[in-house]
Amino acid sequence: MFPFLTYTPGYAPITPKKMPTALIYTMNVKEQALEELGYDKFIGRMQGVLTRTFGSCEVLLSTDTYQFSDYKKYLSTVWDSEAKAKRREEVFPQDCAKAFSIGERLAAPLAM
Repeated sequence: MFPFLTYTPGYAPITPKKMPTALIYTMNVKEQALEELGYDKFIGRMQGVLTRTFGSCEVLLSTDTYQFSDYKKYLSTVWDSEAKAKRREEVFPQDCAKAFSIGERLAAPLAM
């Protein structure tokens, strides 16, 4: 982003044209905890910067993600490994499809 920002009041962007952007986050945080942990504010700020700089920014949050193929190998007793595996099987493919769809939308104007 920095090449497209000026150090003037309001940090006016100098992008040659508007372009859609996206932030796609995968995180262990459960969706219900995003606000409690301040992720909603952080992500909102990042989305705001990208929108001001480039014109738009879509956000996709893939929450409560699976981190280890074998949770028994790590000191991670705070999570239910079976629930994590089930979520990876049922929800994560949907999140991946959403991310792919975002990529298709962002790239579509370039294909013309």
